[in-house]
Amino acid sequence: MRPALWLPALQAPATLIFGTLAFIAIAAGSQLGRTLVAVGLLAHTAWDVIHLRARAIVAPSLAQWCAVWIP
Repeated sequence: MRPALWLPALQAPATLIFGTLAFIAIAAGSQLGRTLVAVGLLAHTAWDVIHLRARAIVAPSLAQWCAVWIP
């Protein structure tokens, strides 16, 4: 299977999006902050599933662990 060539190009924008979401969650009120953290965790899980299916960027075992382990 050919690795997804477009996936590395999305790493920097994804980092900015997840980082921005984290800073907004910190600055927001407690209920909105909790909601944003939950949305960020779910989005990160989806991101790891994309990496797992593409078998690109990170080892499959790391993507599996990160997609399943949510504190």
